[in-house]
Amino acid sequence: MVACVDDKLVSIYDGVTEYVLGRWYQTRRGSVWPPLDQCYFAFSSPLGALDAAFPAGSKAKNAPRVLLKIEAVGNLYECHEVKRAGARQRWTGKVGLTRFRVARIMTDAFRESALDKLRFGE
Repeated sequence: MVACVDDKLVSIYDGVTEYVLGRWYQTRRGSVWPPLDQCYFAFSSPLGALDAAFPAGSKAKNAPRVLLKIEAVGNLYECHEVKRAGARQRWTGKVGLTRFRVARIMTDAFRESALDKLRFGE
């Protein structure tokens, strides 16, 4: 999920990182297992991306959003959450990527047939 600002697709979080169709992106530091804060983040499903929560300070959080389909290669981190101490971890569907390419703009992700009936109603 990215924001559309001034006809550019940019990171919702920083409002600056631009994403271009067909371009490959790679972490700036470390190529095999970079620090997690250097990774790009994505979701394993369109609905996961649509439900994504962004930090309150995200620069482009109020801009229109666009869903991108990416092709990832290389290593990735799976993001897990634990509700309480000692509980089982649950995979969130969110991944930290080291390298990816923007494959296409997912205009069809918002078709009625693709929507989650529980979230969007009948």
